[in-house]
Amino acid sequence: INKFNIPNNVLLRIYDIICCSSIYTQYDTKLFCKLLKDNDITIDNIQGLKTDHLLYIYLTSVGKFWDFMMSQDDLKGVSRDEVKKSMFGEVFYSKSLRGSNMNYQKVFKRIFPSVFKIILDQRKKNKKGLDDHLANKLMSFESEIIQEVLTKLFDKGYNVLNIHDAIIVLDTLNNFNLTPEYIQELLNFEFKKRHMMGSTKIDYYMYYPNRYNPK
Repeated sequence: INKFNIPNNVLLRIYDIICCSSIYTQYDTKLFCKLLKDNDITIDNIQGLKTDHLLYIYLTSVGKFWDFMMSQDDLKGVSRDEVKKSMFGEVFYSKSLRGSNMNYQKVFKRIFPSVFKIILDQRKKNKKGLDDHLANKLMSFESEIIQEVLTKLFDKGYNVLNIHDAIIVLDTLNNFNLTPEYIQELLNFEFKKRHMMGSTKIDYYMYYPNRYNPK
């Protein structure tokens, strides 16, 4: 988004595209191009921007990237955990920039060649310094969003903590009026500040009876 200075109106149209199951077929790129055309999204006037850039932004924004990757013939039958671990390792985190045995990297590169070029360029620039390593930059960026939300919740007196990208709401009296929807609202605000959209998921864990909220 920053590299090509993608206009907000283009991003908003992408974020408004309704997800359909057929986008996960082997004809995904053609279908996505049709979705762009049907929604009057043109990229010709943005120098260097490619369709696979927008497809990557779209899939990661709506939380469907891993479902999409697992639908590829190369990865069918492979567990989700294995796909995530290996693809993260080979595309973003590995010490080697390229490798003949990096099968997951090959799948990513085939589908997202223009995105992979950006990743490769960033990794080449920052492979020497630990603080500048792409993997560390990604984790730092994620942490920045979570910390912004936690600070706002702390300021209101809520008892919350985080584990990586998860915000944990403790079962305390101070949290009686804290709703998942409010936290989602704060997260979405932070995403929008960065011209992004993200997907969130609510999980309920009960380690002991809720003492304060009869619901």
